[in-house]
Amino acid sequence: MDFEVIDFEEYKAGKEGKEYIPPKKENRPVRKKNKGLALKIAAGAVIVVAILFSPLFSIKDIVVDDMVAYSREEICLIGGIKEGDNLFLTLLRAGKKLEKDPYFKNVDMGMALPGTIKVNIEERRVKGYVSYMGSYLYIDETGLVMDSGTNFKENLPVFTGIAFDKFSIGKPLEVEDEEVLELVVRLTQLLTLHDALEKVDSVNVSDVDNITVTSGGVKVKLGENYDLEQKIRTMKEILAQLKDEDRGTLDLSDLSKPIVFKYLT
Repeated sequence: MDFEVIDFEEYKAGKEGKEYIPPKKENRPVRKKNKGLALKIAAGAVIVVAILFSPLFSIKDIVVDDMVAYSREEICLIGGIKEGDNLFLTLLRAGKKLEKDPYFKNVDMGMALPGTIKVNIEERRVKGYVSYMGSYLYIDETGLVMDSGTNFKENLPVFTGIAFDKFSIGKPLEVEDEEVLELVVRLTQLLTLHDALEKVDSVNVSDVDNITVTSGGVKVKLGENYDLEQKIRTMKEILAQLKDEDRGTLDLSDLSKPIVFKYLT
């Protein structure tokens, strides 16, 4: 007798006029293949680690580009860079340490095989001082506070008349009036541009419409916050013509009028 095997669910679906959808087959995980892949990955990782941390990748030479304020030895000390240390770990660790230093604007580190680590740093330069509770804050040309101290590192202007309650090393000065900080930044950049920073003793910005500068025994009135570049240029030219013992007032508040130096008598 001939007979055929009938799928009951298919037969039932046909009777009810429904489309029969066969059940999906479960995909069982192939444990042996996965286990073999994991072992290969682990073995590869061990080989890579062994190569990277072998003596072939230890630091043999440290190259630091010339800097103004820091020596090669000081950079190595700050970054924790030592000959014999692992090249890759040092690149990661030293870069983070150097970037935290407020005197460093940009830090670029690289390597050259075998065993040479290279350091290139763009320095920040102190452009002026701000009085604060008997000491001074050292600021750069953007108003960033680089350091603090009780004396001057260089012959640079002291900015007075800036209202602020607190500061953080490595961050811009937190002033009450942003216009004042913008003015300080602008003056710093102009004095730097015209090579006049070292000729100025102090700058008073308490009144942005009545800016004054002192240079030795000379008081310079810059007046309002306009035509500052021309005023700075003119100030430098006139100061160069005066004698060190000259005392008086130079009014540059309105360059459309004749410039007069009023001697102190």
